[in-house]
Amino acid sequence: MLMGKEKLIPFLAIVIIILGTLSTLYVNANTISVDDEIIKVNNKEYTIEQLLKMTNTKTITTNEGEKSGISLESIIEISGVPCPSCNKYNIVGSDKYSKIVDWNTLKTGVITEEKRVYFPETAHAFWVRDVAEIEVK
Repeated sequence: MLMGKEKLIPFLAIVIIILGTLSTLYVNANTISVDDEIIKVNNKEYTIEQLLKMTNTKTITTNEGEKSGISLESIIEISGVPCPSCNKYNIVGSDKYSKIVDWNTLKTGVITEEKRVYFPETAHAFWVRDVAEIEVK
């Protein structure tokens, strides 16, 4: 016995709603729960609040206007990196997007409370979002 249009359309709508609900539940259940506030610097973990208390803030001017945040130079200094100017720094986002910068570039930058890094004299490709780690290379 074939279903008529009157019965088929509501049935398909219910199936699509159920699939959508199950997909949403699956995606949310498989999301890794990580403390979004933690930033790893030189193998040490800090929260944005800790960094704000321990470091200097500064305002820089970019081609998108003024950006205020925590001085990256101060973060490297408090993390205990010996000879900061001797190293390069890999800034890694939570999505694994990363950019390597030298000391001269790093010391001009800031990280905002939203965990976004800005540099005044670089391309936007160096502005890493949702920073998870600053590796010393």
